[in-house]
Parts: sequence; C-alpha cells; structure tokens
Amino acid sequence: MSNKKQLSSGLTFYVKFIMPTIVFGLLLLMSLFGFLSGEILGGFAGLFGTGIFAFIFYLLFMRLNSVKVDEQHFYISNFRRTEKLPVSNLIDVSTIGFINVTRIWITFKTNKSWNQSYLFMPDFSFSGIFSTHPTAKELMEVAKNNNAKSG
Repeated sequence: MSNKKQLSSGLTFYVKFIMPTIVFGLLLLMSLFGFLSGEILGGFAGLFGTGIFAFIFYLLFMRLNSVKVDEQHFYISNFRRTEKLPVSNLIDVSTIGFINVTRIWITFKTNKSWNQSYLFMPDFSFSGIFSTHPTAKELMEVAKNNNAKSG
C-alpha cells in the first residue's frame, strides 16, 4: 500500500464549508434585523450584501478541493466524491496569490474534448509569499516532465 501525501491544506474543509456558513448566517441575521426594525431599505441592503458575498465567496473558495498524491495517482476530493487521476496526465499547473493564501490550479489531460482542472489551497509557506509556492514548483516540474514525454 502506498503512502498518500497531502498537498492541500487541512483548512480546506473549514474555508469551503464552515467559514461561509458562519458569515452567511450572520449576514442573513443582519438582513432580518433590518426588516424587523422597520427599515425595509436596510433589510434589502443586507440581502444585496449577502448576495454579493455569496458570489465572491463562490469565485474564491467554493471550488477548492482536497488533493493527495502518491507515486502513481492524484486523489482529488470535493468532500462528496473522490477522483483518481494518473500523475502522468498532469499537463499544467498555475497559481493564484490572494493576500497570503495561494491557490493552485492543476490541469489533467483527458480522453474528452476538454481537460479537467482542479483548484486547491496548499499549506501556508513563508517561502511562498514572495515567490512561487514550493508545492506549485514541485507540481510544475512534474507537468513539465509529462509534457516533455508526450511530445
């Protein structure tokens, strides 16, 4: 049995599910208090703010996945189902820095007419603040080797 190395942060579940539930609940509560106080405009402003928050949060965090890897496969989970993809199918790695949270996109070639991309958040690294995150560098090297092998 092979050892799986966790590439994504242990905070992924918290950032994806717990944090938005708390903030979303507080924003809805604020909207409710706006309506109950008789300030209809305040209630609608709260609902509008909640909608804006939900949209921005979806773009930034809801697509995060839990990613593990062993010698042969990536195991990518959205906490509902897990996909097993060969390491040899990794073709591209890109990073997005957001304040001090790095997010990494990994793209795999598939037999379909499109490629599959997954987003994950690696553990925090001080060396990744002003340069490419070490996990991203490692994955970029794997993708570079895979692309060299395939053509």
